[in-house]
Amino acid sequence: MNKRTYIIIIFTIFSSLLFSQENNVFIQRRQQALEKMSPQGLTLLQTTHKGYRFGFMFQQNSNLYYLTGMNDEGIILILSKPGIDFPDKNQVAHSLLLLDPPPEKASEKNLFFQLMQDSLKFDLVCGKRELRKLLKSISQIDVFYTNVIKKNQEEGKTILEKKLIKFIEKIPDVKFVSPTKLTASIRRIKTEQEISSMQKAIDITMIAHREAFKSMQPGIYEYQIEAVVEYIFKFFGSQQLAFETIIGAGPNSLDLHYNKGTRLIQPGDIIVMDIGCEYAHYCADITRTIPASGNFSPQQKEIYNIVLEANQEIIKNLRPGFTLAQMDSVQRAVIGKYGYEKYVRHGPTHYLGLDVHDVGDWKKPLESGCVVTVEPGIYIQPNPEIANEYWNIGVRIEDDVLITSDGYRVLTDALPKTIEKIEEIMKLDGLGNLKFD
Repeated sequence: MNKRTYIIIIFTIFSSLLFSQENNVFIQRRQQALEKMSPQGLTLLQTTHKGYRFGFMFQQNSNLYYLTGMNDEGIILILSKPGIDFPDKNQVAHSLLLLDPPPEKASEKNLFFQLMQDSLKFDLVCGKRELRKLLKSISQIDVFYTNVIKKNQEEGKTILEKKLIKFIEKIPDVKFVSPTKLTASIRRIKTEQEISSMQKAIDITMIAHREAFKSMQPGIYEYQIEAVVEYIFKFFGSQQLAFETIIGAGPNSLDLHYNKGTRLIQPGDIIVMDIGCEYAHYCADITRTIPASGNFSPQQKEIYNIVLEANQEIIKNLRPGFTLAQMDSVQRAVIGKYGYEKYVRHGPTHYLGLDVHDVGDWKKPLESGCVVTVEPGIYIQPNPEIANEYWNIGVRIEDDVLITSDGYRVLTDALPKTIEKIEEIMKLDGLGNLKFD
């Protein structure tokens, strides 16, 4: 064995040992998914073609990451409920297919795959060239859980799609089901490690919000505040945006998913800032609404405090057994008593996790370990029914909340949301105050 090969092997072993310390959770998740599969079920997941969300680096498919913990490009996960009769193997339930190493490392390929198989606890780890053998060894499927092809798809854009279309032609009665059906109920309840990653994403996002408070001023563009926010994200180690940054000033505060960032911010504008980064694949989603000039107008204060009351009242009610529908009822009851219910345009919550709008049964009561947003809002379009001083006031206040065994924990509690605290922070200098000489 030459020195170079020895170093590669030692490095691989060391990396695998480090990974194996956290690998049990992924083994458990795959086993839970297998248990939820139909008797002859087959799951096949592949890294999506684009592999990117809104950010700066490669991003793994959420279900694939959840079941493997791997952020590598070009991997394929196969789970078989009855097991696959693969040559020289017992029944193969968990398979991981990787890109083959380059030709100059071909002699170390088998050793590499074996080390990965042992450390990751898969029944089989092999190169993607073995896919044909694996598929050939499968004779029956009742349900196919996949993100690669769809039912009755006739043409494939990639080699894998073409192979799967040809493979599935031999099993015409197979039912197609989204892989999320297997993972949604598991992903809904977060582990301590997941909550820790989410808190890191939230902490970074709260720093970005504070910097945006300090940087806000009339005469700059929305995209300049967006640049401040995303600079903070990247500076503190976030590799992705959880969603496209929303900085909506004046009339743009009424657009729920506004992301153009082209408005020159005016003195009387109110600005909805809905932002969130990812950290270790987990999302933050926090909204604060602030005045361009640093002080809310009387009308803006009125609407803001109504939304704040709704936000706080929803949070006070959160506990295991409470439902998302009840959260919406609280929002409408609070806002309705002030006569503004007609200006409510969305529900006040969604699940949060690997995806910003994470998976989970909306009808199921909340349980300890669920993480939800609390985001009531009022959006007043110009109309003759209300004085024009209220026109173009959009207010949304959003927090991220963990449901605990005896109630809740506000993960975004460190970010102020009262009028007094916001106006106080806005008096400080921020990155937006930089000027060309």
